Amino acid sequence: MTAKSLIKKILIHTCVWYTVVMGAYALLMCLVHAGTGTILIEAAKSLMFLLFSLLVAGAGVVLRIPNMNGVLRTAIHYVVTLAALLATFVLPMGTTPSFYLVASVIYTVIYLVILGIASIFRSRYSRLADKEAAYQKQFKGKH
Repeated sequence: MTAKSLIKKILIHTCVWYTVVMGAYALLMCLVHAGTGTILIEAAKSLMFLLFSLLVAGAGVVLRIPNMNGVLRTAIHYVVTLAALLATFVLPMGTTPSFYLVASVIYTVIYLVILGIASIFRSRYSRLADKEAAYQKQFKGKH
């Protein structure tokens, strides 16, 4: 993969993540401030969402590198996404260090659950793909 295609892939994924995050935030703001009639999205939050989207997109590209060990890819993805979450959502709140720990633990549990579900589906899919690849016709039929 060339540097140009890698940058293009990261930017495309960043745009997708940014659209999803901004849409979810705008929907949340509409629900919270339904009676006021005016909903503003601050520029600083918008830039933080863009930074979050860029970091998550980069982590997603790392997760799809075929030549790297799967455990290493997953570990890098976990660390980068946790750092993105803490740096862009938790840190600007200015809370106590114990809140950072609680947020990290909650994120880790959610990440492990999703990782477990994804691993089950991936092993099932690869098992089915192996069965199809191992099948060889034994009889030549008239089709």
